[in-house]
Amino acid sequence: MKAYLIAANLAILAFCSLAPIQSVLAASIDKSFYIDGAYAEDIGARVDKLVREHFFDRKKAESNWIPVYKENRDKLSKCQNLLELTKQLNGCLASLNTSHCRFLTVNDETYFFLRSLFGNKEEKLFTGFYTDDKGDVKYVLDGGPARAAGIARGDRIISVDGDPYVGYANFTGSNKNSFLVTIKRRNSDKEETVKLVIEQKTVYAGYADATRKSARIIDSGGKKIGYLHLWSGGEACHEALEGCMEGVISKSDALVLDLRDGYGGNSLEDLDRFYRNKRCYPDIESIARDGKRSLFRSYYDKPMVALINGGSRSGKELLAYSLRNSNRAQLLGDNTCGAVVAGRLFQIDDRTALYLAVNDVTIDGVRLEGKGVAPHLQLDLEPGESDNQLDKALEILLKSSEKNRICPSAPIR
Repeated sequence: MKAYLIAANLAILAFCSLAPIQSVLAASIDKSFYIDGAYAEDIGARVDKLVREHFFDRKKAESNWIPVYKENRDKLSKCQNLLELTKQLNGCLASLNTSHCRFLTVNDETYFFLRSLFGNKEEKLFTGFYTDDKGDVKYVLDGGPARAAGIARGDRIISVDGDPYVGYANFTGSNKNSFLVTIKRRNSDKEETVKLVIEQKTVYAGYADATRKSARIIDSGGKKIGYLHLWSGGEACHEALEGCMEGVISKSDALVLDLRDGYGGNSLEDLDRFYRNKRCYPDIESIARDGKRSLFRSYYDKPMVALINGGSRSGKELLAYSLRNSNRAQLLGDNTCGAVVAGRLFQIDDRTALYLAVNDVTIDGVRLEGKGVAPHLQLDLEPGESDNQLDKALEILLKSSEKNRICPSAPIR
């Protein structure tokens, strides 16, 4: 448990605001989305105080943050909604050139994710997709509402119930569970409307469920290859990982461990099962009165490929580093994000918070912040619904004839 309390601080990096800034006034958007200049100035002053007092690099706070904030704080009085405030404050936070520095509001999925990761069980609304600052869908979670609605990676969210898409405020302004979401598919000018039925669960619970629902066996070339997408770290996602390894994945011949996208917060304990061996962790068999036998195996020593990309961040980068340095798995995809410091969530009021880097982090003496972890095999993800990175991972595992050996390779410097 203790390792996860530490690792939970390695959860995200800094992003831009979710959607383009525009003057928005719509009946269905949550009223908390709208603000006035006095409110914006007050929140800005609180963010300024938190950065000065808690950002881990005092010199950078003084040389970068203070002059940039002073130069831009007069613009806060013109902010009329949370998107505009987010743009201004995150623009100032970007001057720190450090991950885990992000102003968050009730319009951001990340706000609700972090609050639920750190223990809030009351805010229950899960959509199952994540968008960038243009409203483009970066990923869709396994088995979630967006996947059921037919929303796909690369789609652009245009509107929700006829109102411009601004973020989570499109869904929190009513007690509805069903929404009409208008999207544009990648490389298409046509708009399409789908029905999105949200789930009443915390965002973090949604990511843990998506990890569980991602597990499957892919029959390919006479081999049973397991696939599991670890969408985040934290205790619930670790339990989902362990449950899948003991269940669906247990009889596989090899494994694709997908570390792409989602959030961080992982502990190296997530990898324990992959480093154990039969000699140290022998199989245990239980025989019931009726003769039914149950096998308990606490190790997995089959070949592995781990998929990584620029969305693999923070705690997931610690996993990628370990897998690469030990040669336990081949890493395939793109360089990880390079967002490896420890963040703390400071609640400002009932609709805003500051996620701030409060400690620097190294692993094995190596600082991954701003650098990340490189894959063994660089392969860009092709546009569209197909997954050429997964296809390549399957190809590699089909050719593997023996177990990955746990042996040190040249350290990453």
